[in-house]
Amino acid sequence: MNEKANLRWQSICAWFGPAFLLTFVFFWGWVGHNLPPAGPGMNATQIAAYYARNSVAIRIGLPCRQ
Repeated sequence: MNEKANLRWQSICAWFGPAFLLTFVFFWGWVGHNLPPAGPGMNATQIAAYYARNSVAIRIGLPCRQ
């Protein structure tokens, strides 16, 4: 691989860091309803209602294997 191609691949790989960060914040934070988080003054019933109300979006934003 010549130096120009090597530099091109390094540049592409370097841009994957910011791209991952933006994708992560979008899905975990915005789609998963974690930004802003549930309020600290909420009791257990209110938190359960919050997660029940947003369950579909949370499952899309925070996929996990069972």
